[in-house]
Amino acid sequence: MKNFRYVYVLKINVEESSEEDRYLKMQLAKCLGRRIRSLVLINCYCEVEFDIVSKLVQGIEICKLKISILIFSDYVAKYAVQCLKTHDVNELCLEIGSNTTTSQEKVLLEFASLVRSMHYSNHLASTNQEQLFLGINHDDDAQTIVDMFGRKLDKLVIERFYLRDQGVNQLVERLPKLGKKLWFVAPCRGYPNVLDAMDHEHLVKTDGNAWFRHLRIKHCSRLYEEDNSTRHFLPFTYN
Repeated sequence: MKNFRYVYVLKINVEESSEEDRYLKMQLAKCLGRRIRSLVLINCYCEVEFDIVSKLVQGIEICKLKISILIFSDYVAKYAVQCLKTHDVNELCLEIGSNTTTSQEKVLLEFASLVRSMHYSNHLASTNQEQLFLGINHDDDAQTIVDMFGRKLDKLVIERFYLRDQGVNQLVERLPKLGKKLWFVAPCRGYPNVLDAMDHEHLVKTDGNAWFRHLRIKHCSRLYEEDNSTRHFLPFTYN
């Protein structure tokens, strides 16, 4: 007999509108079970919305948290940290338009302390041009990424944020030597060197051309893990 896996997807509008809606949401919470594969939050900004979500998933184990939002603020980051801690989330996916948090490095390091896998994308940005990872005047991208891997994190996929050449060189030199079976992917638009080598049991490789190149650093024990990084980001449309 074949084994079938069933996936249930519930799309819920978390805006408060009536007592009846609140009652139905609370009844729904009782039917979710003790574990859900993914919690996806789309353009949730205010305290009321996060409060409803928190009540819906209270006491439930969450494997993956996905946040798809145009403006990633300090308040949204605070809720994300709370959710990761409360529900012992293992994987975080952020799809944002812009990051307005007071300290992007601090937020990313806190996330890296709480999850093993993180996907970070600015697919919702208003332009099609890739942006620098931590801002146009930031010179410590590579150090921040190294520090992230120095915590719980062992997989980091970055999309539509690119790294400077100097940062790429530092990561190529330092990441394989951290003594961790890590997996790292990031765009390095304009990086001139073609890499394809093994260093400390990590495959270090660049693919694509000079304008659409990615840096990939992956431990040999993970070479056959499915590379589904881009499928973590959802093709939602915003008005």
